[in-house]
Amino acid sequence: MTSAAEDLVGTVTRIGRLPYGLARSEAAAAAVRRAEEPETETVLPYALAGLVDALFWGGEATRALVPFSRLTRLREERPEHFDEVDTSLYFGAFAWMLGGLQDDPTVPAASIENLLTEMEQRYAVAGLSRHAPAYERLRWSVRMERDDADAAYAAWLREPDEPAQACEHCHRTRQGIFLVRGRRYAEAVAVLEAPGLPEEACSTEPADMLSVLALAHLENGDPEAAVRVHRAAVAALARAETDMVGARGRRIALLGRGGETGAALAALVDDQHLLHRAITPFWHLQLLLSVASATGVMRVTEPDRPVRLRDVPATTIAELDTWVRERALALADAFGARAGSPRTRERALAIMDAPAPPPIDLSLSLPRPAAGSGDAAAAPADAVAPTGDDLLARAEREAAAGDDVAAVASYLASSQAARSSGRLLDAGFALAEAARLTDRLGDVEGAHLHYREAVALLTEARTAASDVAPVLVAWAQAATRAGETGELLGAVGEALAVLDVAAHPAAAHLLDARARVLAEIALGDDRPATLARAASDAVAAGEAFAAHGAIDDAGHAFWLAGRLHEEVGESDAAVWGLESAVEAFTLVNAARSRADAAGELVALLRERGQDLQADEVLAALSGRSGRRSGNGR
Repeated sequence: MTSAAEDLVGTVTRIGRLPYGLARSEAAAAAVRRAEEPETETVLPYALAGLVDALFWGGEATRALVPFSRLTRLREERPEHFDEVDTSLYFGAFAWMLGGLQDDPTVPAASIENLLTEMEQRYAVAGLSRHAPAYERLRWSVRMERDDADAAYAAWLREPDEPAQACEHCHRTRQGIFLVRGRRYAEAVAVLEAPGLPEEACSTEPADMLSVLALAHLENGDPEAAVRVHRAAVAALARAETDMVGARGRRIALLGRGGETGAALAALVDDQHLLHRAITPFWHLQLLLSVASATGVMRVTEPDRPVRLRDVPATTIAELDTWVRERALALADAFGARAGSPRTRERALAIMDAPAPPPIDLSLSLPRPAAGSGDAAAAPADAVAPTGDDLLARAEREAAAGDDVAAVASYLASSQAARSSGRLLDAGFALAEAARLTDRLGDVEGAHLHYREAVALLTEARTAASDVAPVLVAWAQAATRAGETGELLGAVGEALAVLDVAAHPAAAHLLDARARVLAEIALGDDRPATLARAASDAVAAGEAFAAHGAIDDAGHAFWLAGRLHEEVGESDAAVWGLESAVEAFTLVNAARSRADAAGELVALLRERGQDLQADEVLAALSGRSGRRSGNGR
């Protein structure tokens, strides 16, 4: 291998560590162009596989077909360029691409059938297990709503997976999805909770598996287990690297169908971009069906409850339900047309019209015990009731041990004890801790109320604005998700009025928080003006963070400013914001944030016709140092 080829291997490997998105896809495409040179042609399989991976998992499955076709031809024409790693990547990409084409109803059924046969033949020639081809046969049977799905499922389970490709979490998730599809909820729970699951998992797990398990518990009539697993799923989802469309849809379905309307709407606000587009048309359909299964239940009890979503012509739950159903049925009909059957529409209607399961309860707003009640009342006369400090210490131990539910109860009790003894400062901070954990556990409205009360206590205690600021910043997120931001914005404004931005880093955090709230609530005719206010706050926050040496925070503030300026049509200011963000993330070696911000900057530069500058951003992002041998990739 030439030195140029080794250098390119290192570049492709580094690109593969970037988050999925435009920057990774463009950098991978540039690497393919370099690999087409004679001195680096041995790296072309590796580079093409990297481009297929970047495009497919970056949400551009159809575009990934072109480099995949080139990779297939290259394997036939120059097999000597494929080492063991290249071969493994190729066959993995074959499964992704075939799945992606099945998920697009515009791809003719005959083309899929031919590819399935080709996949089986290629795997057989290579001496590989039939596990992956059998799964694609199962997936195709499901997409086409055929009667042989159960037989295809059994055939797939009989085939052992290749050790290098095996992921036990994914294997169980696929089983769970199939079983839940057939309303075999108890079987799904048994499969997903069976012992022997390894700790290591791929980039989509365990969030995907846990989301399936939580929904299976709910539909199987066990709301307590559904809540327990749901909380674990949400925590895992926060660490996931891809869009996780299926898991996010299941979260909305569980919350809405389980009667937690506020939390369901908050989750929908978080993931509203998926209402318009997902990684493939099939997964877009699944997302819409999940949402419709939730809104169908919610509109029965709260049809007129307001919803705040961008680019959706709906202002109430009832209107949203109608809009989502129409889109879901249109997409279901597209799949049905390819299959030549009404079964996809029939299944969609069954999912959307399914009766509500037993309700869940995410609430952690535990009632405060009256004086002389509870454990203290039952204790012996000479027993000493725990003090606020004792309860606070217990809460901190429980939180450190990961028992957030118990910690919330202890923090609430500690706050009440401190309040009873006139220690308002301690009461406020204990309540803020309870709010933080309540939010993490999914009780959106409870967290908002706790934060609001905590700020009121701290204000009554005449707490310094710089000390109240972290609570306000945390409250901003909860208030936005709860759809109640008026009091929060007022409190933030009052705190900023008494804080010197140059002297107090807390002021920068408040400016940043207010910018993000304004960006989220900007709707309707007032949207441009509100976004302009948000952009101004974001720039001020970024500059303040930078002055105080908080470079990573500055990067995030400038990134927000760049996005907001772009949305209101201020292109020059948008470029400045995004460039500032990339520079800040580079200084602190925040690789993921740097790549995401760089991707947006590249897209904007190309839109402005500044291709040279865009190429320079990509070159800096991928780098060309740190050579690795081809066998080590």
